[in-house]
Amino acid sequence: MACNRGAQETYPAKCAGGVEGLSLNRDKLSTVTIDSAARTPYQAEKPPKKLILVLAGVAGSMAGFFLAFVVEFWSKTREGGKEENLIW
Repeated sequence: MACNRGAQETYPAKCAGGVEGLSLNRDKLSTVTIDSAARTPYQAEKPPKKLILVLAGVAGSMAGFFLAFVVEFWSKTREGGKEENLIW
């Protein structure tokens, strides 16, 4: 079975890779226009190392504080679950 090609194309499932009918209107398709040629940048882009280090330090501090509170809470609740041992 050949694929049907015309102004209003309809591809059967065999031609569309298993899709049950793909409609394609060539009048609504647009082409790509290149405005200018690609150029090589003057300097290579480098990752912002200072920003990455600051964000890693802040995230590590937050994770450390959170872990300290969780460990403290867990150790106090395992001591018997008395209300005066809980954080709040």
